[in-house]
Parts: sequence; C-alpha cells; structure tokens
Amino acid sequence: MNRHLAISLALLCWLTALPLSARNATIDSLLQVVDTATGAYKQRAYTRLAHAYLDEDMVTEAVDAFDRLIKVDGELKTPTHEANHRHNKLAILYYYRRNDSLRREVKVQQEWFERQKNWDEYYYAWKLVADSYYFEGKIQTALREAKAMMTDAKQRQRPAYIATRLNDELTDGLT
Repeated sequence: MNRHLAISLALLCWLTALPLSARNATIDSLLQVVDTATGAYKQRAYTRLAHAYLDEDMVTEAVDAFDRLIKVDGELKTPTHEANHRHNKLAILYYYRRNDSLRREVKVQQEWFERQKNWDEYYYAWKLVADSYYFEGKIQTALREAKAMMTDAKQRQRPAYIATRLNDELTDGLT
C-alpha cells in the first residue's frame, strides 16, 4: 500500500511539474528574445511575454512587461498600440484587484490619454477607479468619483454618456 502511494505521489508530482517547466521554458525563451529583438518583433515578444506571465498569474511581472512594451511603443511611435497596452495594463490591475496600484496608475495613464485626446480611454480609466471603490463596498466614494467624472466630461465638452452611464450603474446598484 505504501509503495503504491509513493508511486502515485511521484507520478502526480512529475505530471504537475511537466506543464510548469514547459511554461517556464516559454517565459525563459521570450526573455531571451526581448533582449535581442527590435521594432515590431520586440513589441510582439513583450506582448507574448506579458500574456505568458498572466497565464501563470504572475501579475507583477506581467505589469512590468507591459511597462516595457509601452516604452517600446513610444520609441516606435505607435500610439494606437500604446493606448491598447496602457488600457490592458489598467485592466490587469483592475481584474486582479490591485486597487491601490490601479488608482496610482490611472493618474499616470490619464495624463497620457489626455495628451493624446483619447477621451474614451481617459474616462475608461476613471471608470475603473470608481468601479474599484464600488466593489470594495465604498459606495459613496464610488458615487463621488462618478459625479466628478461627469462634471469633468461636461467641462471638457466631451460626450458625457460615459460618466452618465457609470453614474446610472452605481445608482441602480444602490436600489
């Protein structure tokens, strides 16, 4: 009986470690590629690296990979890619409930979105902050953020539907 248990445990350990070592090999390979790649190849390598980290729930490393990717986007002057990667970085922080990091990062990203006049992303980032408060049970703080966003959108003469929709969602959640 002990022999069968030992064999089963050894087999289980081997089977569990096999996919992990394959995934780590993928990350290791991508780390080597990003050091030597240039241009669009470097963008793709960092994108794949970030996703490989996320597949392993290595959130900090994924966020760092997105930071490096955003830097490459800036060097290559690809604002559409850069906006997408900035969006993805915020979404990761939100999805993994890294709320303190999210709230700090939103301010940084909003400055960039504002310079680019990318108002959809600007308000998307702000919505993530309000949502993060809402899901923490800080309803009044979430409502204050929603109202501030709506005021900002009106002052900028931007379509206020983004802020209005958030305000409606939060208000509906209270009733």
